[in-house]
Amino acid sequence: MRSTWFLAILAVAGPVLADEKVDTSKVRDLADAVGKAVLANDYAKVADLSHPEIVEVMGGKEKMVEKTSEIMAGLKARGLAFKKYTVGKIGEPVVDGKTAYIVVPTTVVLTGPKTTIESDSYLLGVSTDSGKTWTFADGAGLSNPVLRDKVFPSLPAALKLPEKKAPKITND
Repeated sequence: MRSTWFLAILAVAGPVLADEKVDTSKVRDLADAVGKAVLANDYAKVADLSHPEIVEVMGGKEKMVEKTSEIMAGLKARGLAFKKYTVGKIGEPVVDGKTAYIVVPTTVVLTGPKTTIESDSYLLGVSTDSGKTWTFADGAGLSNPVLRDKVFPSLPAALKLPEKKAPKITND
């Protein structure tokens, strides 16, 4: 009789225990897809990979694509172009309730007339389904405390977001 109850408890508890493990195997590829979409001017793809709260704050997917296109056109008008986007070594996930967060270091290289700008930042990966799906928020935007608190009002204390770094500017 005891073994029957034990097996019943394991059958019920098994999925709960499995949910505590966060699958991070897709994070790097998805973060890389964000960079490829930026380099390809595919802002709809960027919106699809963005955290839903970011998309909402920007007025929905269509507005996000429009605003991003305008920003990129402004950079292009100044002679700047995205040349490289790399993803660094992902951090360890921090789980708070049913939400997992992970910091993904990134480096972006822009070039312009006689100038190269290298900027280190990060993406904040977020999953609410144990890592089956991930969405991202750009670290540059999260350095603004008002935006960060609006989008993520209760980030866990254990999550350490990187400090904003000054870009490296090289004059060619």
